[in-house]
Amino acid sequence: MDFLTITQHELDNCDPDALDFGVIRMDRSGVVVFYNVAETRISGLSKSQVEGRAFFSEIGICMHNFMVGHKFEQPGDLDELVDYVLTLRMDPTPVTLRLLRQGDEKYQYLLIQPI
Repeated sequence: MDFLTITQHELDNCDPDALDFGVIRMDRSGVVVFYNVAETRISGLSKSQVEGRAFFSEIGICMHNFMVGHKFEQPGDLDELVDYVLTLRMDPTPVTLRLLRQGDEKYQYLLIQPI
């Protein structure tokens, strides 16, 4: 499954640890329910440090802005690519983010692909 083409349905029904890009599965309130192995390598944070916590206010504070975090607060579908540089807990790391949410699905996703 590819970073640019994977669908929300596929993400909901696959093992995200089998994917080679970062996957952060959040509930609709932004609490992390799954943090995949690839994302632990990218961020240096373990699953136990992240799962069960509010992503944008506790973990990915550098993404709590109008480019990323605030888009998840808006109603409606979301499928957007954002070129970004992660900086909070690491050396500056250029990535492409994919913000993904469809309809009234239970989960929303932040996908991370290092550039």
